[in-house]
Amino acid sequence: MLSARLGRVTAPQLRRFYFLLGSALASRLLIDEQSGIWRVHNQELFPWRHLPGLPLYPTWMLAIEWALLAASAAGLLWGHWVKAALRVALLALAMGLSQRYANQNALLFLVLAFANLEIPTLPLPTARVILPNVGLLRMQLFIVYGFSVVNKIVSGFLSGETLSNLFAFPRGLAAYAAPGAVAAELIIPALLWFGNPGLGFIGAALLHGLFAWFMPSVWPFSLTMLALAVLFVPASV
Repeated sequence: MLSARLGRVTAPQLRRFYFLLGSALASRLLIDEQSGIWRVHNQELFPWRHLPGLPLYPTWMLAIEWALLAASAAGLLWGHWVKAALRVALLALAMGLSQRYANQNALLFLVLAFANLEIPTLPLPTARVILPNVGLLRMQLFIVYGFSVVNKIVSGFLSGETLSNLFAFPRGLAAYAAPGAVAAELIIPALLWFGNPGLGFIGAALLHGLFAWFMPSVWPFSLTMLALAVLFVPASV
């Protein structure tokens, strides 16, 4: 059954997932610090990233949010107290989203919400188990890539003008790079599901590494996508 295949997982796969998820949380904390969020909450800067209609909380609450992020990232990276780390991370992301919205933060919140639905105790009692929430996590990867491809096509990304305007790519290079990025977002999930998951993960690492190279602020997104992708890679790889 499709649902059984989507939810089937091993302990090594979960450990890799938790490690990369912890890396995404750590990068989220670093990006927040570098982008001047503290100065916004300290009212030194105009709250350009603050959601309207909600009160901007003071810096002591931001310090709590960041402390929760740091603690949860450390727990997941270390591989201990995973259940507590996932719960704390969900709270920290909810706090952040109440103040400022970003697509990558919303994705990270969804991934954490799914991961919190069922948190197994490691090591697993058998070589592999079926966890329905792991199926949701894997489906989330397909959803992200699918909507990304559709959005790029309908917005005219394939022409390459976006890459030329944003990153000063030569028009000849941009004309090939733009369709290449869309093709990669189609090929990677196909490899992860139907073909060679190890090769698919390498492709995801290269693609999202390039995204983060040109746009360092998307490191949380890139690492979240790698956390999802690694769930497809067999434990033996």
